[in-house]
Amino acid sequence: MHLRSGLTLHTTDTREMHNLHTEATQPPGLTIALFLQGRVRVWLGGQLVELGGGEDDGDIEAVAIARSAPDSFVRQSVKGAHIRKVNVTVSPEWLDQEALASSAECAEALRFLRGHLTTRRWKATPRLIALAEQILNPPHLAEPLTRLYLESRSIEMVAEALQAITDTPAGSGIAAVHPAHRRALQRACAFIDAHLDQDLTLQTIAAAAGLNPGSLQRAFRLTHGATIFEYVRGRKLDHARELLERDNISVGEAAHLVGYRTLGNFSTAFRRRFGITPRQIRPRY
Repeated sequence: MHLRSGLTLHTTDTREMHNLHTEATQPPGLTIALFLQGRVRVWLGGQLVELGGGEDDGDIEAVAIARSAPDSFVRQSVKGAHIRKVNVTVSPEWLDQEALASSAECAEALRFLRGHLTTRRWKATPRLIALAEQILNPPHLAEPLTRLYLESRSIEMVAEALQAITDTPAGSGIAAVHPAHRRALQRACAFIDAHLDQDLTLQTIAAAAGLNPGSLQRAFRLTHGATIFEYVRGRKLDHARELLERDNISVGEAAHLVGYRTLGNFSTAFRRRFGITPRQIRPRY
């Protein structure tokens, strides 16, 4: 919904009926994304970023992404996932960066907004979560009043994001990863995908990537929004789902092929990631 010139709202409260792959070109601006439920994988300018999934441990994460130029956007989500999210996007003109430049307190926010594919993550406040819930479940009003209601909540979300950017130390996001570290990340991801049936250690992955463990862990967190082990667990479960959907194998076989030693642990992790059990995909064990 285009609420007014330069202010766009996108909401989702759906269960995916099919695996979803979306590609688009995003214009310059600032996007605030808040996933209340579900997880998706997106590529921003070719860089993979994991969004969502924090509802499992009670810490819902908000993400702000700045673009100084048009760039590619690719999104993937999986069949059966329940996605509840709110995205608010504002154009550079709407943000009026010249006004921000007049305030020393907004210097950090201005630096962030002038970057390209810079990201900032923070734990969503109760107020931000409440605003998203209000947007997803607006009161019954006349159409013009509904638009005003949604507009007011969207603007509050932008204000919360700018405050979080101002309060969070610089250095978070895709642009903060050195090009050499990005190449090391690509090697690490390729190594992980080739050894999903094994119990991978941080030292083993770092050696394959050609980077020390601490630097690799930091680069993973900045680029993927997850630790290495969170990423590995996600890839194992994604691959297990692919096997269940594509090949005529049992749930136990899928668990074994991605390195799970107990079926109970596999089923629990699978349900947390996808919102459904492996038995719902492949009934027989």
